[in-house]
Amino acid sequence: MGKKVLLIYANEYFLTSPVYPFGLDIIAQHLRENGHTVCINLPFLRYQDTSKGIETILNDFQPDIAGISIRNIDTAMACDSGGTFQLPGINTHFFLPGIARIITVIKKNRPDLPVVCGGTGFSVSPESILEYVGGDFGIISNAARPMLMFVNFFPDLEKVKSIPNLISQQFDVSKKQSRSELFTEFDLLPIEKSKDFNHSFETIGIPVMTSYGCCMNCSYCVEPKITKNRFIQRPKKDIVNELVSISEKKNNISEIFFVNTEFNIPDPGYSLALLKDIIKNQLHKRFRFSSQFLPIDFSEEYVNHLSRAGFYVILTCDSFFDDILKKNNSPYREKHILNTLDLFEKFNVQCTLNLIFGLPGETFDSINHTLSMIRKYAVTGLFKFEYTVGARIYNNTALAKYIENNNQEANIFGNISKGYTEPLFFSSPASPLELNKYIEPGLPFKQHFKPFNTEDNRIFRKTIYDADQGHLEKACHSFLNTGIQPKALIYDYLFRKLTDCGENKLAKKISIDFITTIQNKDRQGLYTDRIPMIQYFLSLL
Repeated sequence: MGKKVLLIYANEYFLTSPVYPFGLDIIAQHLRENGHTVCINLPFLRYQDTSKGIETILNDFQPDIAGISIRNIDTAMACDSGGTFQLPGINTHFFLPGIARIITVIKKNRPDLPVVCGGTGFSVSPESILEYVGGDFGIISNAARPMLMFVNFFPDLEKVKSIPNLISQQFDVSKKQSRSELFTEFDLLPIEKSKDFNHSFETIGIPVMTSYGCCMNCSYCVEPKITKNRFIQRPKKDIVNELVSISEKKNNISEIFFVNTEFNIPDPGYSLALLKDIIKNQLHKRFRFSSQFLPIDFSEEYVNHLSRAGFYVILTCDSFFDDILKKNNSPYREKHILNTLDLFEKFNVQCTLNLIFGLPGETFDSINHTLSMIRKYAVTGLFKFEYTVGARIYNNTALAKYIENNNQEANIFGNISKGYTEPLFFSSPASPLELNKYIEPGLPFKQHFKPFNTEDNRIFRKTIYDADQGHLEKACHSFLNTGIQPKALIYDYLFRKLTDCGENKLAKKISIDFITTIQNKDRQGLYTDRIPMIQYFLSLL
């Protein structure tokens, strides 16, 4: 007899629409295919009072097992003006206290319910995080197969002890046993991704996996430690088949984001062949593609195919200063970055470069050099720049070992905690907040961090999520009771969802309400030009 499994996506940080929980969807579909009933829930998103929301979920669904997906433990940004975790030199967001509160509510209402933690963020420091949040069990790395084993075995603890990659506070599991297998899940990737996140697919894009793992050793990165430096590539024909299927079944989807550590590692041969297959199958005429890259091994042939395939490149760059790149184990140098950007200019490839200021070896001279390169390339219009200040120190990384083996107290900001679970940053030659004040005047742009936890943002995300789940009356109720800015963001999508489902009366109701709101509330005339379009939509009803 199947069991009822509640899977909670414990990510409260949504800047735009609800992010599709890719990993949880894989787990959920694998459990369903094996006879179990699964509910995915996003309590931070759906409920203003998260605790009461969890109680409602438990009472309504009555699960046998609860799983908590910890995608991030913090934002890894030390200079977030809206941050809720503030210490001298840093201002950031820390998510584990909120996740711990969710588990406390579960235990208060259902003391018998086993809570299994997992996710990318959890795997960064699993033993310490499990203790911090108060979970019963944890699964390291990819979890679909181990989670199915757990659901099948529990409450037989002798069988549970045999599950690879599982840790527990209830009994000792040796690290050798707990990390004995690296599960890949290419064969478990869902053919049809959950429809509950259609807005995310239409606005952010559909994630398509190409590879798993990382074979690099950048000082601050946790990926190689989680995947044990292994790197596994998905068969190209499976990727192309998935793209063809999306093309045929998802008319409103135009963005594809390839999920990997970096698209062009360990060498460009695999990804160049994939680019050629994309062009051969005319998929570049249907989709816009994006992914993360390292500035290594770019040739004219490779960049030409990136251009032809319509790729947007997110380039891990870190710094333009060789001493810093060398000290932090980056597999490239400034000459490789410049060669890459020159080729992108030649073939008109758009790119966002990601930088980190304050890594070991950083000085004001190296900062000034990187700033000068930003100013040089920003004028082309092809390149955008995003940066963080201070490097988050995570467990078992080279950066963690560096501070442990060297006297670096002057460059450490935050709390030194067990397993580096609490936000802790390395920043040289000054604190992140001080460096940011130095850096900002030298940039040709200003980097803004939008607050994610405003009431308007919450209502916007909840309304979109309810609409995608088919709770159309709830979505309309939220729409009618929110402000003009969220209404402007929601209206077009909600109107289309309503009319697609034959709910023309509700579509008419939100349209009239939006017009009235604009006429009464839009004192600056920001939305007045929307009225003729809304009236046109009404005429179609």
